[in-house]
Order: sequence, then C-alpha cells, then structure tokens
Amino acid sequence: VTGASPVDPIPSMNVPLSGAPVISDNGRWVFFESRATNLVTSVAPSNSINIYVRDTWSNTTALVTATTNGNPALGQAEMVDVSRDGRFVGFISTNRSLVPGVANTGSDFYIRDVTQGTTQWGSEGASALLTGTNTAYRVGAATMSADGAHIALLIQSTTSVWAWKAVTNNSFQVIASS
Repeated sequence: VTGASPVDPIPSMNVPLSGAPVISDNGRWVFFESRATNLVTSVAPSNSINIYVRDTWSNTTALVTATTNGNPALGQAEMVDVSRDGRFVGFISTNRSLVPGVANTGSDFYIRDVTQGTTQWGSEGASALLTGTNTAYRVGAATMSADGAHIALLIQSTTSVWAWKAVTNNSFQVIASS
C-alpha cells in the first residue's frame, strides 16, 4: 500500500499506480486498487486496474479481482465499499470472467467474500429492470451496507434505474427510475 492517498505515476519513472486504500474496523484488512504487477504471483497486465487485500495479521497480499481460474482480471476495477469487518468488498468491474454466466458488455457490480475466497455477481438480474429492447447496462454507482448484506446500484442504460438489492435473497426492488 502506498499511503493514504493515490500516488500518481511519474511518466519518466514508469511507476505503477496504487491507491484508494480502505481499512477494516479492526485494522486487519487493507484493500487497495493497483496497476502493479508484482503484488501476487499471477502477474496482471500493466494496463489493468485490480483490487488487492493486504492481511496485516499474516503479512500476505491476495487478489480480490480474481477470475474464475484465479488469474488477475483484465480491464478496470473500481472499489466501492468494504464491510465493517472486512469480510466483504464490493467493486465494479468491466471483466466478464469473474463469475460464470456474465454476458453484459458494460460494467457489473461484484461482492468478494475474503474469508471464503468467493465472488458473487451483485448486479445479476439488473437487465430485467430496464425497459425497451436495449438491456445492455453499466453499473454507474454502487454502495453496500456495513455488514455486506445489502447493496444499492445505479443501473445505467437508455433509462437510468436506482435499485436496491438484498444479497441474501438475490432480488431487486426499484427505488426510482427516469
């Protein structure tokens, strides 16, 4: 982790970008975004932004944005929220190989269970909220409850929809649409 604020690369030094750190309430888990290629054994492409977690108790770093085969995700990932205890991290990614079955060509919201090492597709079913023939969407904004059990998403397409989803029962409730 590079510190409390993002470190901008100096073009002549070719320094990878790391930043946006978030720490769990007990100080064990530190989550951060990075373009670095030397944080885990699977090297991420230098043009991709992945999310990592540092376990300060065991002094280990793990990849949060791992694909179904365990490799770093190609594309961009943006950290959104971390549960209070650090067990769950919510993030937006353009990669479609984080969980099976993702066909959306825009960005999606995912929730990683750090203790179980599993990733859930948080925006699954979002296309059903959209009207018309264009059901392609992107998650424009998201937030997660402190315990990681609920999420709120802004699903953007030709129509924008604010929706709330209980992760436990995997169903959406529309808050507002335009």
